[in-house]
Amino acid sequence: MFPPEFLTYLRQHTLVGIKVGLDRDRFLDLWMVEVSGRIFARSWSRSTSGWFGKAVEGEPTEIRFGDQILSVVGRRPPEEEGLMARIDRAYLERFTQPGNVPYAEGISKPEYHPFTVEFIPVS
Repeated sequence: MFPPEFLTYLRQHTLVGIKVGLDRDRFLDLWMVEVSGRIFARSWSRSTSGWFGKAVEGEPTEIRFGDQILSVVGRRPPEEEGLMARIDRAYLERFTQPGNVPYAEGISKPEYHPFTVEFIPVS
């Protein structure tokens, strides 16, 4: 379960920092969405060679929110009826700022579904 302060941060900020792998020293800012208390992100480039590929392969992953860091594990979401549609809707509802709408519409298309990662907090 994610700490409440992270969920509050996520609801108040459009970008969250992520660092995947031991060879990285900087955080990359990206969009994350919450669906029923679960946290998801998608690779805009639809590439498995960057952060997304390393995350779903189980590389150590950290999320930075404010001045706090949370250890997580990335995985491909399990097959679950309607889950991708709920994630799509979360992107569309979350990123409604005029400059973000075209990207939210893009990242919520079916071709992005295979590039979805779910983050699970490490206890």
